[in-house]
Amino acid sequence: MPLAEDCPFVASHQETSILYDGVHTKLPSNKALIAGVMAASLVLFVVTVLIFVCRLLHRRALSTKFEPEIISLHRELLSPMKKAPYSSPSDPQHYSSDSDVKYYPQRFPYETELESLLVNADDLDYIRKLLSKHRPDRDHREAFLTRFRDSRFLVCKRLQRKFANDTSEVQRFAREIHLAASLDHPRIVALVGILWSRVYSLEALFEYMDGGNLRSYLAKVKNTEGLRSWRSQSVWKLQIAFDTAEALAYAHSFSPTLVHRALTSHSVLLSSPPDVHARLDNFVHEHQEFTNMSTYAGLLLEARWLPPEVITSSADYSPAADMYALGVILSEIDTHLLPYENAEGVVGSKKSISDMEILDLVASNTLHPVFTLGCPKGFRKLAQRCLSFEACDRPTASQAVIMLRALLAEDHHILYTV
Repeated sequence: MPLAEDCPFVASHQETSILYDGVHTKLPSNKALIAGVMAASLVLFVVTVLIFVCRLLHRRALSTKFEPEIISLHRELLSPMKKAPYSSPSDPQHYSSDSDVKYYPQRFPYETELESLLVNADDLDYIRKLLSKHRPDRDHREAFLTRFRDSRFLVCKRLQRKFANDTSEVQRFAREIHLAASLDHPRIVALVGILWSRVYSLEALFEYMDGGNLRSYLAKVKNTEGLRSWRSQSVWKLQIAFDTAEALAYAHSFSPTLVHRALTSHSVLLSSPPDVHARLDNFVHEHQEFTNMSTYAGLLLEARWLPPEVITSSADYSPAADMYALGVILSEIDTHLLPYENAEGVVGSKKSISDMEILDLVASNTLHPVFTLGCPKGFRKLAQRCLSFEACDRPTASQAVIMLRALLAEDHHILYTV
């Protein structure tokens, strides 16, 4: 009977050995082999998961690189909050200083839906005042860039200090905030919170659009041929026009119809380049009453977007008035100029046209916004329809959306997003 050492393999219930060049080498048992395979599989799985997560985070970072932080009311990022004992004046006319607090009740005096948006003032840092040399200072408002909880940028809007005690102004501002809280559309700047204090009464917090307003952006890139020309990189012009028309279509779908009433290129806010999108801001609950033409002198720039029927007071603000203002904005997108910037007064004179002349000539259907020779035919045709003297001849916002979507498709850039 052969001896064990003469056999190349020796098997037992504990282990297996192999004879190679006269030396026995032990092989692992079945249990040890299985454990090793499982350990290797686990390591491989963990590495695979880590690689997947890293790639996912990298793609997400790339996709949001140029977009501002978008804040939605539905995400409840600002509420519920720790509510400090907010105080408010029972009658704003009864106090004269910050220390006069005995007239402030502890209950928020507005609707429950607004109260749910209250945030703690301690969570907000004011960075700087936002100024626009293009915008008239007639609405008694001021805006500040703020940082919420040391992380998120917001824009805080409030009444100027000298109007904070004016009951009618406070109530008007409160109605505008209530209106903003009811709007929920990706092409409209979102209200995300409010503050209530004894000094400024109501303060409203809106999402921050880091591209600034359209008027400032057009002036900034006016001398940049690659951005100004329709021949190259022109899709941003169509996209801004499309986004603005979408916002108007949403507002005009309300019953009763919601009219912007103050639509200018200052009201169109942008995300940062290169993927520029627009959101509409500054919806107003009611517009100030103008009793005579001289009142417009202090509203020079904003008056350049007014339709003839509003200038002459022959009709009130309507969706058609918004569409006229959209036509003026389309002219700005094409030329990069303020409306009527190069218009001249008396024929043959190089003297700039006066403010009152602009209003008189627009009201009489004599002066119209201009367009460049390179402006696409479809874009110019839509703008000129919006600028029709008769309100009934202007397209609706929904019709403008359809036309602009077609122009985007023709340009082989479908950037429609929701």
